[in-house]
Amino acid sequence: MDFQATKIELMKHLLNVKKQSVLDRLGEILLNDNSDIDKELSPMTMEELNSRIDKSENDFKNGKVISSEVLLSKYS
Repeated sequence: MDFQATKIELMKHLLNVKKQSVLDRLGEILLNDNSDIDKELSPMTMEELNSRIDKSENDFKNGKVISSEVLLSKYS
């Protein structure tokens, strides 16, 4: 679905909303500053990346892992 079609579909859903609380939440999302999203998407420093790699390697060595089969079955 392209951008304009997505907007039209969202407007159709918006017109059918029956709860004020839903409209309030949507309003907050639309009017909120996107700085929270920007923080989540900011790149890691090399130190943060290396720290995550070290932790992952230690977890693997200590058996703190879940197989992909177990993970996929959990979310199927």
